[in-house]
Amino acid sequence: MITGLFIYNHKGEVLISRLFREGVKRNVCEVFRIQVISNLSDVKSPVLTLGSTTFLHIRHGLLWLVVVTRSNVDASTILEFQYKFMELLSSLILENQSKKLTETDIKDNFSLIYEILDEVIEFGYVSNLDLNSLKPYLTSPITKSSSSIAQEFENNNGKMMKGVTGLSSSMGGSTASGLLARATTMRRKSAGKLATVASFPNAGSPLENSESGTPWRSTGIKYKKNQVQLSVVENVNLLVSSSGSTIRSYVEGTITMDSKLSGTPTCSFALGREDSSRYEDDDTLQSSQLTDCNFHQSVNLKDFDEDGLIRFIPPDGEFELMKYRVNTSNMPFTVYVDIDTIGNSKLEYHIQLISNYPKKTTADNVTVKIPIPQSTIRSKINADNGKAKILDDQAIIQWQFKKIEGKQNFKLTAEIETVQHSTATGGSHDLISWMKSKPPISMNFNMDMYSISGNVVKFLNIMEPNEGYHAVKWVKYNSKAKSYEIRM
Repeated sequence: MITGLFIYNHKGEVLISRLFREGVKRNVCEVFRIQVISNLSDVKSPVLTLGSTTFLHIRHGLLWLVVVTRSNVDASTILEFQYKFMELLSSLILENQSKKLTETDIKDNFSLIYEILDEVIEFGYVSNLDLNSLKPYLTSPITKSSSSIAQEFENNNGKMMKGVTGLSSSMGGSTASGLLARATTMRRKSAGKLATVASFPNAGSPLENSESGTPWRSTGIKYKKNQVQLSVVENVNLLVSSSGSTIRSYVEGTITMDSKLSGTPTCSFALGREDSSRYEDDDTLQSSQLTDCNFHQSVNLKDFDEDGLIRFIPPDGEFELMKYRVNTSNMPFTVYVDIDTIGNSKLEYHIQLISNYPKKTTADNVTVKIPIPQSTIRSKINADNGKAKILDDQAIIQWQFKKIEGKQNFKLTAEIETVQHSTATGGSHDLISWMKSKPPISMNFNMDMYSISGNVVKFLNIMEPNEGYHAVKWVKYNSKAKSYEIRM
């Protein structure tokens, strides 16, 4: 719940001030200016709580956007709103989206910004941040930006502030997006809370669909060839202890859709185990229960809760439909490691790599990185398949395969000799130290048309009663290693 919102310039002067609920006075803006803007060197977090009042801020160029709240709200939701609100203003005011809004832009569009605030926030609650659905209700003229931050800085004879702030503009758009992605995954099925700020191709008038509850899709969309593509991408995370027990094992999945459909279609699909002969030789492979699901706002959550059906009216173009996490033991590769110490300065490696997936499936560009001591002076490597070599600059044995089919077993042995620096106990100091803190083995791989979690799209239905077309449908799968480590 948002109690108030303020926009400051780099000097701490208030440009926009709006209170939505009782509980704070207008002079609360002075508190933030004194505590944060005038005291940058001590700012360590984008969240500041003083008594029962909390200030959440982000930087946009030389501007500060601050939200004040007196309730125990989810900070990630507020931060997400702040970034999307600035994206909304930028898309309306800036001709060049790579630039940042300036103080002049805010002053020139003073009445427009207040109109937008009245539309997007109702009594402290965020209601609508969709650009298409907002445009018909905005009556104030839009003054397009003609200045840059550098010009603004020169005109105001200001001094660029380079103090520490939790979410400074120097982070860039990608870091901010990464923060929001991590924050939203903490809230199950929260994608419907905030509308996506985007304008889609082939857009007609959004007003009708806004009133009917689908502000993310414009009316009057037409295509000669109706087609849709679902892409399921799974990132695999594994950490195995030196004793062979699994510490963590899960998959992070993302489903995106590229929709080129006429009219206002309703799409539906379900995830589950594929009933196919490709799994007949693998009794251990099963679909896994989805957890931490995060959906696009168009998805009907009631259908998913009751039947596991993902039903939605898609936006036009490419968009992220959902994210999920799956705890699974169906890992594609198993690595067995045995390291023996020979004398005072030698190591003998025995590595076994097993592919656990079905025979008809292949993994491409498989790389196993096996750490060795920095003090290595000689080596002898023997691999029964693939190519193995020492990378001195990284202190690893790199074992590479162009392609590995399922149900395969490969072995590598290596003898490593290190520089001798004898200790009182007769061993090499460097070798003893390395053995105590040796890094884990890591893997990279890529698997097309394969779902490691075992979840696949069982069907994909598209219904558009007014147009009556038959759309072309594709589903693609890709699984790859994100953090795949085995401790030695």
